[in-house]
Amino acid sequence: MRSILHLVARPPSLLGLNRSAIEFQVSTFSSDAAGGSDGTKAGTEETAPPNDALASLQAELASTKLKLKDALDSRAYLVAEMENVRRIAKLDVEKAKQYAAQPIAKGLLLAVDNLSITTAAIPKDGSLPPAVASLAEGVGATLKIFLKVLGEHGVAQFGVVGEKFNPNVHEAVAMLPAQSGQDPNTVVNVLGVGYMFKDRVLRPARVTVALKAAAVDEAAAATAATAGSSRSI
Repeated sequence: MRSILHLVARPPSLLGLNRSAIEFQVSTFSSDAAGGSDGTKAGTEETAPPNDALASLQAELASTKLKLKDALDSRAYLVAEMENVRRIAKLDVEKAKQYAAQPIAKGLLLAVDNLSITTAAIPKDGSLPPAVASLAEGVGATLKIFLKVLGEHGVAQFGVVGEKFNPNVHEAVAMLPAQSGQDPNTVVNVLGVGYMFKDRVLRPARVTVALKAAAVDEAAAATAATAGSSRSI
């Protein structure tokens, strides 16, 4: 009887555990189970960011891509602009070199005009004394030299009777009704030859233009009207 009570009071040693040890193991198991569940959930929450954080990162990435695109577009625009400026500057330099002699050529026209007037005034009938004739021959030779040098540098004369009137290169000093055999809007008299420097008008030709009779009347009426308005002012 005593031995039976003893066994009941103390669990069999086969278990190798007392009550406190069993309670400790049970509590540990419960804690591990609960902790494993919570730990798995916590780990999942740490690994996967919240939706709002992901959306914020995506928005920041899209903004960065847009800024990068704008920066690349601005750079391409600046490169194109610099190339355009460089091209224009190159053309300006080439044009300045090409037309650098224009002021000099225009100044020499005064000497050419004086030599031309002198040459035109020399009689061609041989009535000049030998000394004057020799001087006149020298003036004519000088005029030819001037024209030759100017021609070598791109200066050419223009303005002949019969050519079409062009307001870009001709200065109409007078207008006359076209006569029989004359085409309207043509040059019928050259009062002063013009000069071109390459493709630029160095000095327009002063000419008289033949027009249709009606056009001459209209031009005269317009001139009279303009003069009358000027006097009234």
